[in-house]
Amino acid sequence: MKTDLPALINKSLSICEKYDDRHENDGQLSEKLKKDMLNLLVFLTSAKDMRTMQDLRFINKLMGTQFNIISIRDYAVMNNLTDIDYAKKVPLSIIECLKEERDVVGFSMPFYKDTREVYKMLKELGYYMIALDGKVIDKELEWFNLYTNNVIKYILKEESVDYLTFDMVGAGVKIDAGGVLLEEADAEPAKEIGIFPENVAQAAPKPEDESTIEELLNEVNKLIGLDGVKADVNNLVNLIRVQKIRQNRGLKVPNVGMHLVFTGNPGTGKTTIARQIARIYKTLGMLSKGHLVETSRAGMVAGYMGQTAAKVESVVKEALGGVLFIDEAYTLSNGADGDFGQEAIDTLLKEMEDKRLDFAVIVAGYPEPMEEFLSSNPGLRSRFNRTIHFEDYSAKELVTIFEKMCADNQYKLSDAAKEHLTKYFEQRVKNKTSDFANAREVRNYFEETVTRQANRILTLNNVDNDTIITIEKEDL
Repeated sequence: MKTDLPALINKSLSICEKYDDRHENDGQLSEKLKKDMLNLLVFLTSAKDMRTMQDLRFINKLMGTQFNIISIRDYAVMNNLTDIDYAKKVPLSIIECLKEERDVVGFSMPFYKDTREVYKMLKELGYYMIALDGKVIDKELEWFNLYTNNVIKYILKEESVDYLTFDMVGAGVKIDAGGVLLEEADAEPAKEIGIFPENVAQAAPKPEDESTIEELLNEVNKLIGLDGVKADVNNLVNLIRVQKIRQNRGLKVPNVGMHLVFTGNPGTGKTTIARQIARIYKTLGMLSKGHLVETSRAGMVAGYMGQTAAKVESVVKEALGGVLFIDEAYTLSNGADGDFGQEAIDTLLKEMEDKRLDFAVIVAGYPEPMEEFLSSNPGLRSRFNRTIHFEDYSAKELVTIFEKMCADNQYKLSDAAKEHLTKYFEQRVKNKTSDFANAREVRNYFEETVTRQANRILTLNNVDNDTIITIEKEDL
């Protein structure tokens, strides 16, 4: 069953507006609900090691906020959303809605339907936020389960429910005599949710990518640096397009494999390009879905005989219709004796053959280890016959990446700061070690910088907007 989150949000807001109209209280309950929605979203980001730009974009578009990395952290601190204790508090909109509903239906009503609808929406919103980046963290689930469990117990207590099973969200929910959640059946995956309605804000991604091939190539060509990669991608697309023309005219068409090898150091944009390749393949009619599934050795190799093949088959099933991106793929072939990496390779090769019409694989890693990986099995070399190499970024390109991060988060560099930044990255590139992380290093440097800038800002008096957004030399 597919959960319709947009309808749930609209329905919950309508419920609150109904009670607001009853008292002519200028939308107080509606505003409390929006506040609880925002707090829940920010609370769940606090469970992560690091908030992402995807988190910020989603929250800002949905709730109409203008958070950046620093301001969302400050909001979380000011509203006590930084640890699990927030999950122990019942949302004010739930308390107020139940009170309003009781005033209308009285104590004779065994269930408070409106309150349950509001809870249902908050629950599905939380599921969506957790699954937004495709990586579910145990800590997020722990915090969110405590949050929903606490709300359930509150509602049951107010309803004086003393039996073991009830229907809260369209599925059986088992609780103990004290109202503690034991099991919830048929939980709806948040990734199934579609686009939000206009009155809430269209924050969710489009379920269907309708970009043209020209638009996709333009996105690639606009990326900073990567000139050789851009040329390779454009060449690949041109080859496929001409092959399509030949096919339509009944001419012979040489086989053009979809599988690719990406070589290069960390932070050079391999995952970004892999995601674009998946979308390009879909737009050109080579794949049915065009999504990207990321994995590594840990997602493919098990510790016991017979389990590795099942893990590989599972991840391939998830990627079917799209691209499977295997980072540090060389680790599959360089394990110790008795390791099951070779079983993973053998299973992968079989899956690539069996599902070759709607499945592509991109393997990535450092250049020399990847060459050894391809040489470890004749089947690998024959299937991965096209390599795209990702050069390290130059110092100028690293500065440009930093400036883009500033612009995306409403910061700017002073002239002195830019001069210092340029010299810094020139030295980093000149003296870089084997673990130099390119754009990832820029990201870490940026986050350290905005933290230092925030500490400096808080020591100043009468701070204007220009001061708040300007990064000075001493912040670097």
